[in-house]
Amino acid sequence: MQTIDILSDKQIAKAIDQIDELADHWEQRNIQLPFFTLGAASYLDSSRVSNSRYYDKAARLNPILLNQFAWLYDLVVDGLKQATGKNCQLSDSQALPGFHIFLAHKQFLNPVASMHIDLQHKTLQWPEDQRIDLEANTLSFTLSLELPRSGAGLNTWPEGHEDLMAMPLWSTLLGNTEINSECTFIDYHTGQMVIHSGELLHQIAPLRDYHFDDRRITLQGHAVLSHGDTYLLYW
Repeated sequence: MQTIDILSDKQIAKAIDQIDELADHWEQRNIQLPFFTLGAASYLDSSRVSNSRYYDKAARLNPILLNQFAWLYDLVVDGLKQATGKNCQLSDSQALPGFHIFLAHKQFLNPVASMHIDLQHKTLQWPEDQRIDLEANTLSFTLSLELPRSGAGLNTWPEGHEDLMAMPLWSTLLGNTEINSECTFIDYHTGQMVIHSGELLHQIAPLRDYHFDDRRITLQGHAVLSHGDTYLLYW
Protein backbone atom coordinates (compact mmCIF):
# COMPACT_ATOMS: atom_id res chain seq x y z
CA MET A 1 0.00 0.00 0.00
CA GLN A 2 1.43 3.37 -1.03
CA THR A 3 0.17 6.93 -0.82
CA ILE A 4 1.37 9.85 -2.90
CA ASP A 5 0.32 13.49 -3.06
CA ILE A 6 -0.86 14.37 -6.56
CA LEU A 7 -2.99 17.53 -6.58
CA SER A 8 -2.92 21.04 -5.17
CA ASP A 9 -6.07 22.64 -3.76
CA LYS A 10 -6.46 24.62 -6.99
CA GLN A 11 -6.20 21.46 -9.09
CA ILE A 12 -8.72 19.65 -6.88
CA ALA A 13 -11.22 22.51 -7.35
CA LYS A 14 -10.67 22.39 -11.12
CA ALA A 15 -11.33 18.64 -11.27
CA ILE A 16 -14.51 18.95 -9.15
CA ASP A 17 -15.82 21.77 -11.36
CA GLN A 18 -15.23 19.66 -14.48
CA ILE A 19 -16.95 16.63 -12.95
CA ASP A 20 -19.97 18.76 -12.09
CA GLU A 21 -20.03 20.13 -15.65
CA LEU A 22 -20.43 16.54 -16.86
CA ALA A 23 -23.33 15.74 -14.52
CA ASP A 24 -25.47 14.74 -17.53
CA HIS A 25 -23.05 11.84 -18.06
CA TRP A 26 -23.19 10.55 -14.47
CA GLU A 27 -24.81 7.14 -14.28
CA GLN A 28 -26.74 6.14 -11.17
CA ARG A 29 -25.71 2.61 -10.22
CA ASN A 30 -28.25 1.92 -7.48
CA ILE A 31 -31.90 2.82 -7.85
CA GLN A 32 -32.26 3.34 -4.09
CA LEU A 33 -29.00 5.13 -3.30
CA PRO A 34 -27.27 8.20 -4.80
CA PHE A 35 -24.22 6.34 -6.06
CA PHE A 36 -23.02 7.41 -9.51
CA THR A 37 -20.14 6.72 -11.85
CA LEU A 38 -18.63 8.87 -14.58
CA GLY A 39 -16.97 6.54 -17.06
CA ALA A 40 -17.22 2.85 -17.92
CA ALA A 41 -16.35 0.64 -14.94
CA SER A 42 -15.19 -2.90 -15.68
CA TYR A 43 -16.43 -4.23 -12.34
CA LEU A 44 -19.94 -3.02 -13.14
CA ASP A 45 -20.14 -3.11 -16.94
CA SER A 46 -18.18 -6.22 -17.93
CA SER A 47 -18.61 -9.91 -17.22
CA ARG A 48 -17.32 -13.27 -18.34
CA VAL A 49 -20.49 -13.63 -20.43
CA SER A 50 -20.34 -10.35 -22.37
CA ASN A 51 -18.27 -7.18 -22.34
CA SER A 52 -20.26 -5.36 -25.01
CA ARG A 53 -21.81 -2.91 -22.55
CA TYR A 54 -18.38 -2.02 -21.15
CA TYR A 55 -16.78 -1.42 -24.54
CA ASP A 56 -19.81 0.49 -25.86
CA LYS A 57 -19.67 2.82 -22.86
CA ALA A 58 -15.91 3.19 -23.16
CA ALA A 59 -16.22 4.18 -26.82
CA ARG A 60 -18.81 6.82 -25.91
CA LEU A 61 -17.29 8.18 -22.70
CA ASN A 62 -13.52 7.93 -23.27
CA PRO A 63 -13.41 10.93 -25.67
CA ILE A 64 -15.42 13.03 -23.21
CA LEU A 65 -13.18 12.12 -20.28
CA LEU A 66 -9.98 12.64 -22.24
CA ASN A 67 -11.16 16.04 -23.45
CA GLN A 68 -11.85 17.21 -19.90
CA PHE A 69 -9.27 15.38 -17.85
CA ALA A 70 -6.14 14.91 -19.99
CA TRP A 71 -4.29 17.16 -17.54
CA LEU A 72 -5.45 15.05 -14.60
CA TYR A 73 -4.49 11.76 -16.27
CA ASP A 74 -1.01 13.17 -16.94
CA LEU A 75 -0.57 13.85 -13.22
CA VAL A 76 -1.86 10.39 -12.28
CA VAL A 77 0.47 8.72 -14.79
CA ASP A 78 3.42 10.69 -13.43
CA GLY A 79 2.47 9.77 -9.86
CA LEU A 80 2.29 6.07 -10.70
CA LYS A 81 5.64 6.25 -12.46
CA GLN A 82 7.11 7.76 -9.31
CA ALA A 83 5.46 5.14 -7.07
CA THR A 84 6.31 2.06 -9.17
CA GLY A 85 9.53 3.01 -10.93
CA LYS A 86 8.04 1.68 -14.18
CA ASN A 87 6.68 3.23 -17.34
CA CYS A 88 2.97 4.03 -17.11
CA GLN A 89 0.42 5.08 -19.72
CA LEU A 90 -3.30 5.06 -20.39
CA SER A 91 -4.56 1.89 -22.02
CA ASP A 92 -5.75 2.49 -25.59
CA SER A 93 -7.95 -0.64 -25.58
CA GLN A 94 -9.98 -0.21 -22.36
CA ALA A 95 -12.07 2.37 -20.53
CA LEU A 96 -10.17 5.28 -19.06
CA PRO A 97 -9.97 5.70 -15.28
CA GLY A 98 -13.28 7.21 -14.13
CA PHE A 99 -15.04 8.56 -11.11
CA HIS A 100 -17.07 7.32 -8.15
CA ILE A 101 -19.59 9.88 -6.94
CA PHE A 102 -21.48 9.32 -3.69
CA LEU A 103 -24.00 11.92 -2.59
CA ALA A 104 -25.13 12.10 1.02
CA HIS A 105 -27.41 9.34 2.29
CA LYS A 106 -27.79 7.91 5.78
CA GLN A 107 -27.59 4.37 4.41
CA PHE A 108 -23.90 4.96 3.69
CA LEU A 109 -23.32 4.90 7.45
CA ASN A 110 -23.69 1.13 7.05
CA PRO A 111 -21.23 -1.19 5.23
CA VAL A 112 -23.25 -1.27 2.00
CA ALA A 113 -20.22 -1.67 -0.28
CA SER A 114 -19.11 -5.21 -1.07
CA MET A 115 -15.93 -6.80 0.23
CA HIS A 116 -13.96 -7.79 -2.86
CA ILE A 117 -10.68 -8.31 -4.63
CA ASP A 118 -9.98 -6.81 -8.05
CA LEU A 119 -9.99 -9.51 -10.71
CA GLN A 120 -11.92 -7.73 -13.45
CA HIS A 121 -8.84 -7.47 -15.67
CA LYS A 122 -9.31 -11.18 -16.36
CA THR A 123 -12.71 -10.59 -18.00
CA LEU A 124 -11.48 -7.97 -20.49
CA GLN A 125 -10.07 -8.38 -24.00
CA TRP A 126 -6.39 -7.44 -24.12
CA PRO A 127 -4.51 -7.30 -27.45
CA GLU A 128 -2.16 -10.27 -27.70
CA ASP A 129 0.77 -8.11 -28.75
CA GLN A 130 0.62 -6.24 -25.42
CA ARG A 131 1.65 -9.43 -23.54
CA ILE A 132 -0.40 -8.59 -20.45
CA ASP A 133 0.44 -10.25 -17.14
CA LEU A 134 -2.99 -11.34 -15.87
CA GLU A 135 -1.75 -13.27 -12.85
CA ALA A 136 0.41 -10.77 -10.96
CA ASN A 137 1.72 -7.20 -10.77
CA THR A 138 -1.69 -5.55 -10.95
CA LEU A 139 -2.46 -2.16 -9.39
CA SER A 140 -5.57 -0.43 -8.14
CA PHE A 141 -5.60 3.25 -7.25
CA THR A 142 -7.93 5.87 -5.79
CA LEU A 143 -7.38 9.61 -5.98
CA SER A 144 -9.60 11.50 -3.55
CA LEU A 145 -11.10 14.76 -4.82
CA GLU A 146 -13.95 15.57 -2.42
CA LEU A 147 -14.62 13.79 0.87
CA PRO A 148 -17.27 13.93 3.60
CA ARG A 149 -16.34 16.22 6.46
CA SER A 150 -16.11 13.20 8.80
CA GLY A 151 -13.59 11.58 6.45
CA ALA A 152 -13.55 8.52 4.22
CA GLY A 153 -11.31 5.60 3.45
CA LEU A 154 -10.79 1.97 2.60
CA ASN A 155 -11.17 -1.14 4.77
CA THR A 156 -8.64 -3.87 4.01
CA TRP A 157 -8.01 -7.41 5.25
CA PRO A 158 -4.87 -9.54 4.83
CA GLU A 159 -6.64 -12.30 2.90
CA GLY A 160 -5.74 -12.56 -0.78
CA HIS A 161 -7.24 -14.50 -3.67
CA GLU A 162 -5.54 -17.80 -2.77
CA ASP A 163 -6.71 -17.50 0.85
CA LEU A 164 -10.28 -16.94 -0.24
CA MET A 165 -10.22 -19.77 -2.77
CA ALA A 166 -9.22 -22.13 0.04
CA MET A 167 -12.31 -21.23 2.05
CA PRO A 168 -15.58 -23.10 1.52
CA LEU A 169 -17.88 -21.16 -0.77
CA TRP A 170 -15.48 -18.23 -0.59
CA SER A 171 -17.38 -16.14 -3.09
CA THR A 172 -20.45 -16.10 -0.82
CA LEU A 173 -18.36 -14.86 2.11
CA LEU A 174 -17.86 -11.50 0.46
CA GLY A 175 -21.44 -10.54 1.20
CA ASN A 176 -21.48 -11.68 4.85
CA THR A 177 -18.45 -10.89 6.86
CA GLU A 178 -17.21 -14.29 7.96
CA ILE A 179 -13.62 -13.11 7.66
CA ASN A 180 -12.10 -13.28 11.13
CA SER A 181 -8.87 -11.37 10.55
CA GLU A 182 -8.46 -7.80 11.74
CA CYS A 183 -9.58 -4.99 9.44
CA THR A 184 -7.14 -2.18 8.62
CA PHE A 185 -8.55 1.24 7.77
CA ILE A 186 -6.75 3.36 5.16
CA ASP A 187 -7.60 7.03 5.62
CA TYR A 188 -8.17 9.07 2.45
CA HIS A 189 -7.06 12.69 2.00
CA THR A 190 -8.04 14.99 -0.85
CA GLY A 191 -5.37 15.35 -3.50
CA GLN A 192 -3.71 12.12 -2.39
CA MET A 193 -3.62 8.85 -4.34
CA VAL A 194 -3.72 5.48 -2.58
CA ILE A 195 -2.15 2.62 -4.55
CA HIS A 196 -2.38 -1.10 -3.81
CA SER A 197 -2.23 -4.38 -5.70
CA GLY A 198 -6.00 -4.96 -5.69
CA GLU A 199 -5.30 -8.55 -4.63
CA LEU A 200 -6.14 -8.07 -0.97
CA LEU A 201 -9.71 -8.14 0.27
CA HIS A 202 -10.99 -4.56 0.52
CA GLN A 203 -14.14 -2.49 0.84
CA ILE A 204 -15.23 1.13 0.66
CA ALA A 205 -15.45 2.06 4.33
CA PRO A 206 -18.82 3.24 5.71
CA LEU A 207 -19.37 6.87 6.59
CA ARG A 208 -18.57 7.90 10.16
CA ASP A 209 -21.17 10.65 10.27
CA TYR A 210 -23.96 12.03 8.08
CA HIS A 211 -24.22 15.57 6.72
CA PHE A 212 -26.87 16.25 4.09
CA ASP A 213 -24.54 18.18 1.76
CA ASP A 214 -21.52 15.85 1.90
CA ARG A 215 -20.12 14.22 -1.23
CA ARG A 216 -17.48 11.56 -1.77
CA ILE A 217 -15.83 11.91 -5.20
CA THR A 218 -12.79 9.89 -6.22
CA LEU A 219 -10.92 9.02 -9.39
CA GLN A 220 -10.75 5.23 -9.70
CA GLY A 221 -8.48 3.06 -11.81
CA HIS A 222 -6.47 -0.10 -12.21
CA ALA A 223 -3.34 -1.06 -14.08
CA VAL A 224 -1.87 -4.21 -15.62
CA LEU A 225 1.73 -4.82 -16.62
CA SER A 226 2.50 -5.01 -20.34
CA HIS A 227 5.76 -6.56 -21.64
CA GLY A 228 6.98 -6.69 -18.06
CA ASP A 229 7.88 -3.01 -17.97
CA THR A 230 4.87 -0.75 -18.67
CA TYR A 231 1.70 -0.31 -16.61
CA LEU A 232 -1.45 0.26 -18.66
CA LEU A 233 -4.11 2.27 -16.81
CA TYR A 234 -7.81 1.53 -17.23
CA TRP A 235 -11.04 1.22 -15.25
